Formats: sequence, structure tokens, C-alpha cells
Amino acid sequence: MKEINSQIIYQILKKEILDLTLKPGQSISEYEICNRFSVSRTPVRTVLQRLQGDGLVRVIPYKGTVIALLDFQDIQQMIYLRAAVESAVLRDFLPLCTPLLEEKIRYQIRKQVILVQGDFEIAQFYEMDSRLHSIWFHETDKKKIWKWIQKAQIHYTRFRMLDIAEAQDFETIIQEHQGCWNGSAPRMPEPWRNW
Repeated sequence: MKEINSQIIYQILKKEILDLTLKPGQSISEYEICNRFSVSRTPVRTVLQRLQGDGLVRVIPYKGTVIALLDFQDIQQMIYLRAAVESAVLRDFLPLCTPLLEEKIRYQIRKQVILVQGDFEIAQFYEMDSRLHSIWFHETDKKKIWKWIQKAQIHYTRFRMLDIAEAQDFETIIQEHQGCWNGSAPRMPEPWRNW
């Protein structure tokens, strides 16, 4: 059996926090994590410190650890930043967009359409949506910006997961994507045209 180290535990718990398996405000205990992964308290404490450093948990002395609540001020600023940066990157991408790249984007959109027709996890839809958006960052050679956005948007990611889960309005998201990439030429999404 493969030994589980603190990095693996960190990745698993981080994913569960981001995809809302572990909910904002939910308590988690060192003891439960130790039992779940069959490890001692030392690697678990290391993991909880890293998660706290990421802003994903709050360690309350003598009380325990809770999943951090969503910070709506951070979320509003991340939405603003993301819209501004992504609209600029998309503006750079449109002149470079070849028929092959358009088809790559349409393919990602078709995958979303097929996904929502069956049983699926919201995290799967979110992952597909992120893959779609990453295309223009990669094709304009702005991969580092994409990585920075992904790293900086911890609260935004949880907010989007919560928003998608609550609204269950996958068709609107897909229609917005299709609206940009249907027709003879790709166009800037309506909300981003004035950035």
C-alpha cells in the first residue's frame, strides 16, 4: 500500500474544500483526519497550517479547525480582476484565433453540453469551464497569468462552485459561450466589451 504523505493529504483536503465537499464553516478535526488517512498528528498539523496559510481553514486555538467562510469582498475584487484581465487576453486572442482554435473551443463547449445531459458532479462542469477559459491564456502565451489567477482565486473558486450548485443554470453558461463562438467570427462576450 502506498504511504500517504502530507502533500497528498493537503491536495485531497484542498480539493474537497474548493469543490465544497467540505463546506464553509464546517468543523474538521485532527483526529478525524488522522484516522481517515492512517497518519500521525504531525503531518496533519502541517497540512492544516498550509491550508490556513492558503486561507482555506481557520485554526482556532483550544477549539479546533473550521473551513474558512467565503470572503465576499475578496470575491468581488477577484471578479473585477478576472473580468478585466480575461477581456484583455481575449482581445489579444481573437486576432490569433484560427479555424482550428475555434474548433478546439467549440469542442470544449460541446463537451459541456454533453456533460449536463447526464448525471455529473458540479466540479466536473467547473473543471471543463476552466479548461475552456484557459485556452485563450495559453494561446496568447499568458500561461503564468492563468496560473496566478487560479492560485489567487481560492474564495472565488468556492463562490463559483456554490453559485453553480445553487443556480443549476448550466444552460445559460453554455449559451454565453456558444454566443461568442457561433457565427462566422468569434466575438468578445457582451459584458466584457467595455473593459
